[in-house]
Amino acid sequence: MEEPLTLRQTYRYQLEQTILQNTGATLLTVEWRRWQTDAASQQAFGDLLREIQSLSPVYVRRQPTGALEFTRPTNTPAWARQAVGSILHPFQFVRDPKRREQWETQEAHPNGRARCRYRLVKRDAKQTVYNKAVVEVLLTPEEKQLGKTHQILGHLEYTFDAQGTLVRVRGTLRERVALRGLPVSHNDMTLDIRLTTRRRLPSEHLRALQQRARRALAATQWYALHAPPTEQEQEYARAQSLLQGETPQALLQALDRALETPAPLNDPAAQQSRLELQRKLEAGFILYDIAFVQAVIDRLRTRPNADDGFWMLLGVLSRASRPEAQNALLAVLQESSSAEQQQAIARQLMFLASPSAELLRDLWAFTRERATGDLQTLLGLSLSALVGRNPEQPLAQEIAQWCLQQLERAEDPIVWLNMLGNLRRNETLPILERYARTGNEQVRQASVVAMAKFTATDVLPVWTRLYEQEPALTVRQAIIEQTASFWENPQARQLLERAAFNDPEPQARKAVVQALAPVAARDKDALALLVRIAETNSMPAIRREAMIVLAVLRTEGVQVPPVRSAP
Repeated sequence: MEEPLTLRQTYRYQLEQTILQNTGATLLTVEWRRWQTDAASQQAFGDLLREIQSLSPVYVRRQPTGALEFTRPTNTPAWARQAVGSILHPFQFVRDPKRREQWETQEAHPNGRARCRYRLVKRDAKQTVYNKAVVEVLLTPEEKQLGKTHQILGHLEYTFDAQGTLVRVRGTLRERVALRGLPVSHNDMTLDIRLTTRRRLPSEHLRALQQRARRALAATQWYALHAPPTEQEQEYARAQSLLQGETPQALLQALDRALETPAPLNDPAAQQSRLELQRKLEAGFILYDIAFVQAVIDRLRTRPNADDGFWMLLGVLSRASRPEAQNALLAVLQESSSAEQQQAIARQLMFLASPSAELLRDLWAFTRERATGDLQTLLGLSLSALVGRNPEQPLAQEIAQWCLQQLERAEDPIVWLNMLGNLRRNETLPILERYARTGNEQVRQASVVAMAKFTATDVLPVWTRLYEQEPALTVRQAIIEQTASFWENPQARQLLERAAFNDPEPQARKAVVQALAPVAARDKDALALLVRIAETNSMPAIRREAMIVLAVLRTEGVQVPPVRSAP
């Protein structure tokens, strides 16, 4: 067993707070200086400590509750926000508006949102002392899914003088963080902060600081003490990690070599190498300048056919958020003489992350006025998926009306039903329900799947009506599978329960069990329904199926309650 890596740091610094405004939210400047560390910390973390020192000063806003926010006039990346939040956190004391001797809060901690408990320890004529402890770190749904655990043990002690001024903060905090399958990270911190000096600033000096603050804060962003990396920052960091300093010229040379040598489909190593190159090119679109972007676009334009190289470049450009890449795809779509290239682009357009309104309008005009046959259908699918992200925009209504017109005269309505589902326009829901009642089995199933993109409130009453009258097992299975995604809605639970115990077909009941499995891994009510199916379902095969699912969940770490034998 490997020895744990242990790092110890000891440091002392001076922190100066200057109150610039004391009405409503208190505005302060906070500056830290005279950073002293032990020799070992200086040797190991000297560069980092100098960077932390360079973050000073910051502006701090203390809300009337005591919650702190901060900002800096210059850009503050995620690591810097966490460093500043860690320095300021001991000074955050969130008061109780009811002035009780014990109260709880939800507040920002540098490493997350936390539920904290405050308790009065001592009060006399000279001072008042409180303890503050973290009761619970509030995890996000994504963190829970990763199996993250996060504890902050110990407490901080806050001492206020008779005038209500914070004069001392001390205590020990022991932080424990782990992800499922990984070792626990321990971070223990002991601190002792004392107020050493108070002085009144000359009025001229104070006015100068206030004027400087007004200029600096005119266009700045305030952060809570917990300000995790934004999606854009994470994307940039991943791109840096992937490219590892590789230059645009080197990456373009690797691209040219790959374009000259097709990767055989039966060669896993060559395909993996091609995939790694594509990921690097996507990272290049995040990190590099317009010259690199244009060079990749030029290589796409010169491909005569929809070959392996064209598809790789198409994948890169369709995943790029840069407008130059998106405009280039539209231009190639409009100009290419290759029907295969046009259809490839039409398929790939639905993966655009953030298409501009202008691009969508131009794409819609091309789809409606110039495209025909299979190309028009493929473009309609991509366009409906893109516009359906915001079904209230005017273009969505226009495209929905066009789809309805195409649907009424189509021999095979399924693709147009899919488009209406993508667009999620409420006025089209009765049309989808009509096809779910009157179409053939495949059409009814496609209508159910299309409706799944609407809200639970809109579709669950429709599915409930349809289920009772639907003769085809495959369509009822489709309703069951889609209903499980709306488990939080009581009507969805009722429908699944009725299907599990009352549907005459064992395969329909089995579909309920299988649909509940992933939900039961995170929801105790779904787990309880699975247990009830295993105990009381009238079909022995379904009881066995539920027992198998429960056994699998148990091996995945789910706390499955004991299951009684069927009577």
